[in-house]
Amino acid sequence: MTRFAGRLLASVVLIGVAVELVRIVRARSSVDPPPSSASLGREPADGSAIETEPTLPTALRAPVSRDPESDPEVHHSSEAAAAPRAAPGSILGRVVDSNGRPVAAADVELRVARHDEVGSEPSRVSTGLVASTSERGEYRFASVAPGDEYRVAARRFGVGAGATGPIVVTSALEARVSDVLLTDGVRLSGVVRAGGRPVESAVVTWFDLHDLAQGLEDRNDPAPADASTRRAVTDAEGRYEFDLLPVTLSELVAQAPGRARVTFSASTAIDVPRDQRIDFELGEARLLAGRVVDASGDGIAGARVVATLTRDEWRCDGEASADESGRFVVESLADGSYVVRAERHGFHSSERESVESGRRDVELVLTRLGGVTGVVIDERSGETIAQYEVSVLRSSPGSEAGFHPVAGHVRLRFHQREGRCEIDGLEPGDYVLEAWVSGYATCRSETFRVEREAPRPVVRVRMNRGGSVVGTVVDRSGRAIEGATVRLQKGPAADASDPTTATAAGGDFRFDGVAAGSYRLAVRQARFELREIVGVAVEPDRATSAGTIELADGARIVGHVWDEAGEPLAGAVVIATEKGGSLQRTVSNQEGLFELESLAVGEYTVMVEARAAQPRSARTVVLAAGDERTVDFRLSSSESRR
Repeated sequence: MTRFAGRLLASVVLIGVAVELVRIVRARSSVDPPPSSASLGREPADGSAIETEPTLPTALRAPVSRDPESDPEVHHSSEAAAAPRAAPGSILGRVVDSNGRPVAAADVELRVARHDEVGSEPSRVSTGLVASTSERGEYRFASVAPGDEYRVAARRFGVGAGATGPIVVTSALEARVSDVLLTDGVRLSGVVRAGGRPVESAVVTWFDLHDLAQGLEDRNDPAPADASTRRAVTDAEGRYEFDLLPVTLSELVAQAPGRARVTFSASTAIDVPRDQRIDFELGEARLLAGRVVDASGDGIAGARVVATLTRDEWRCDGEASADESGRFVVESLADGSYVVRAERHGFHSSERESVESGRRDVELVLTRLGGVTGVVIDERSGETIAQYEVSVLRSSPGSEAGFHPVAGHVRLRFHQREGRCEIDGLEPGDYVLEAWVSGYATCRSETFRVEREAPRPVVRVRMNRGGSVVGTVVDRSGRAIEGATVRLQKGPAADASDPTTATAAGGDFRFDGVAAGSYRLAVRQARFELREIVGVAVEPDRATSAGTIELADGARIVGHVWDEAGEPLAGAVVIATEKGGSLQRTVSNQEGLFELESLAVGEYTVMVEARAAQPRSARTVVLAAGDERTVDFRLSSSESRR
C-alpha cells in the first residue's frame, strides 16, 4: 500500500472516529446497473452517479435481518397522547456560497437532536421536513414543533455542503436563522494497482459517513446529485477522480474482480487540502469459511458474519450470510489476520480474533438471548385487545427516568386476535412493557426479569382510559390568561413527548387520557414568570384539578449581537443564568436580535457564545417584575465588549 502524504489525515484517529460513526449506521443496499464504458475514469460532470454495482462497506450495511413472520413491524409515528399541543412555529433562512451569493436549488433538510439513552450525547436525526431553495437561495419550513435543538443542513452539487444551528422554534412565531454557508468541495484522485500494475475498470466508491449515519439518503433510490454515495471507474491507467466532494467524514472503497476489497478513511474536512490523492494496491482475493451454530451445535440460518482486518491507513472487510446449515463463506479478503464476528436476531453475538485468511473451519457459537411474551388487556373487562403498539423499556438504576427505551424495540406494532406478542433479542436485565391503544391512556406492565436461554416470562399490560387534568391560569389580579402554554411532564425535565396545550379565553386548560401517575405542570406565557406545579396525581377515570394557577409578572431581556465590524451576528447562542442556577437560552436571528422571555425576578448572568474564533461575553442583569432590559453584545476575536 502506498501512503498518501501530507496533511490528509491523522489516519489512526480518523479511522477510529469513522468506526464509531458507522456503528450507528443502518444503511440499505442499493442495486444499480453495470458500469458504462463511456464513463470510465471519473465521476460524471453533471453529478449523476456512474451506473455500477459496488458492494457497500460492511459497517454501512443493514444490521442483522429479522424473520418477517415472527418480528413485528416497527412504527415510528405516534398519536397525540392528550390535549392539543402548542401551536407550531416556522423557520425561514437562506443558503449562500463561499462568496455570499444565494444558491438556488439547494437541498435543505431540518434535523433535530435525539437522546437515545439517558446521559448519552444526542444524535441529529431527520425531522422528515425537506425543502429546495428558491432563486434567491431562500427556504422555509412550516409547522415545526416548538423546541430548541433544531439544525438545518444543506447541500448543492458542484458547490458544497454546510449547516447552521442550534435553532430555537417558538410557538406561533417564525424563526429567521443565519445563512447556511456551503463550503467548496474537495477533489480526490488516485490510481488503483495490483502487483504494481494499473487495474482497469476497478470500481471506486466514495461514502459520506455522516449522512449515511443520519439516514439522510434513501439508498433504494437511484443515486441523485449530492447523494451520500459517489462512484467512479478506473481508466486504462488505473486512474479515478472525484470532483467537489462535500466537506464531511468519508470512506473510499476500491474493488475489482479477483482482488481484495480495500477501504480508506478519506477526510474531506475543512482543514485538509482541497486536492488529495489516495492510491490503492489490491492484493489477490482470499476467503474465510466456516459455520455458525447454537449451544447445541445446530446451524443458525441467516446469521450475519463479518470479517475485518485493520491497518494504520486502510482496512479490508467482508460479510456473508449463513445458509440453512449455518455455513458461510466471506470473499474478497486481503491476506492477513482477521476479527470475525457473527450475529443473528434473538442471539448474543460471538467474536473470534486472530483468524488467518484462507481458513475454512471457523466455528462461531451464538447464545440465545432472552425475550418476553406480552398480553394486552382491558383492565375493566379483562378482555384481550387485538391491535396495539408496544415499547420495551429497560431499567436504568440511578437515572431520573428510571427506564429507557431499548433500541430496535420502540413502538412495535401488533395486530393479534389473542392480544399476545412475542419479543426476542433482549439482554439479561429488568424491563417493563409500555403499550399504546387508541382510546386508552399509555400504560405499563409490572417489572419483569429476562435471562438468557430461559423461557419467556408472560407479562400483562392492563389498559385503562386514564384520567384527566384540568385547571385555570390567571394573573395576580385574578384575570384569566389566554394562550398560556401548559406542559404536562412525567419527570423534572421537559421531554419532546410531553403533551402540551394552550389555555382558552377563560384561562382554562384540560388534558384527557392521561396515564395514572404523578406529574408536573409547567405553565409559561411571555409576559409572566414560568410557574411549575409538582405532585399532580392522576388516577384512572377521574379528573384531577390543578386549581387556579396564578402567574406573577415576569421580565424580559432583549438585545442584539454584532460582530467586530458592527454587522448583525446570526446564530449566536445567548444564555441567561439565574443566580439560583436555572437558565434559559435562545439563538440570535438574521438581524442579530434575541429575546429571552418569562424570566423570574432576580439577578442573571447573560452570556453569548458565537463562532469558535470569538470568546464568550457576559453581562450581569438585575430584573424586577415587568422589566424589559436591553443587553447588546459586540464581539471581537480578542475581547468581548459592549
